[in-house]
Amino acid sequence: MLSTGQERRPPDNRRAASPALVPLLRLRAARVRHALAAVMRPEDAPLGHARGHDVDRLLILGAGPALGWGVSSHELALPGSLARSLTAITGRGSTVDLVAREDLRVADAAGVVAERDLVRYGAIVLVLGSTEAAALTSPVRWRDALDELVDEITRRAPGVPVLVTGVRPVRVPGSGGRLDRVEDGHAAALDAETEACCDRLPCATFVPTPGEIAHPTDADGALDSFSAWGAALADRVAGLLVSTTENCCGGRPEERRNRRREDRDAAAEEARRQSAVDTFASAARTSDVDLDHILSLARRAFKTDAALVTVLDRDRQFHLAAAGSGLAEVPWSASFSEFALQDSEATVVRDIALDERFGTSPLLSGQHSMRFYAGFPIETPTGERIGALCVLDSHPRRRADDIDTDLLRELAIMVQREMWRFLPTAEQ
Repeated sequence: MLSTGQERRPPDNRRAASPALVPLLRLRAARVRHALAAVMRPEDAPLGHARGHDVDRLLILGAGPALGWGVSSHELALPGSLARSLTAITGRGSTVDLVAREDLRVADAAGVVAERDLVRYGAIVLVLGSTEAAALTSPVRWRDALDELVDEITRRAPGVPVLVTGVRPVRVPGSGGRLDRVEDGHAAALDAETEACCDRLPCATFVPTPGEIAHPTDADGALDSFSAWGAALADRVAGLLVSTTENCCGGRPEERRNRRREDRDAAAEEARRQSAVDTFASAARTSDVDLDHILSLARRAFKTDAALVTVLDRDRQFHLAAAGSGLAEVPWSASFSEFALQDSEATVVRDIALDERFGTSPLLSGQHSMRFYAGFPIETPTGERIGALCVLDSHPRRRADDIDTDLLRELAIMVQREMWRFLPTAEQ
């Protein structure tokens, strides 16, 4: 037992490795990168989701295994695994966004976080450290950078829980030996600092990574690893997303989101959104963005006269794609999508004629008059809402249970996936 005031020393295998090994580890890291260049990894939109009501939204920020080496889709990697595991626990829907870079360091992560709208997330998961473990980054430097990162997240998104996973170096076949053991020992030293950091910060939680992450070339092992990893994270996240009671970080999730929305600079937010619109519109018009099959599916599923992908651009709403509609573009002031952009869930107007917001809408008159509207917001990879997937019909809908908003959300995510494929700067 330690005497009063005596400093606890980590076990030998958690001490920082000798700097003399750094050149050898750099050579080894180069070999690992070369091997990974031939390994399968997801090329689809960087998110995972599980269907359900009252959707919980999470962000994963990471490096190394977070990229999903060894599987073909992020639905099979950590985002999809976490979303499915969380929904199995909560009974609610889940969407997990991913921002992952192969060489992302914790010291650089604050700059990446600054590019994201953190207001919409119920929790943020940090999967970092594989780069630092390979480079033998000083545990003190790691601790200081991690403190700064978590402080920045909590400053920009007060009350949002932050979960920090254990460090897992990237392995490829044939890389074993002494250098692996050195890297593992250094990862353990970083984990010790991470756990101490989370103990100091009220909104931070340390989540050890279960078992070993499989070699990226082992597809079956990779699936099992991501499944176990997602389940372990979901078990911790679920307790922090209870919407009916105040959690350890203070306030109900929806109340915290509403407070943060009120504090934001509306002009700056709109400038960011318009910049995203310009980028998306340019990409869509110069690329083969095929949305017709999704809109056709939406029309059949909801039995409506029309389905649209709308974009709000400065003072107007234009149609990026349309099916079964002769509807003309309308001014922003007459747009239904304006209201869809204000909510993270579906906007449903069962009878336009009875809704005071739309009493003078041009959709109520003319050859293509409409009485029913439902829309779900379309977002960029960094979270700006630029438009909506909409379904419209000339007849009102009276029943309260005849609109499957979960399906509308699924179709909107399909639209996003198609659009994101053509963005040259899409993050992953």
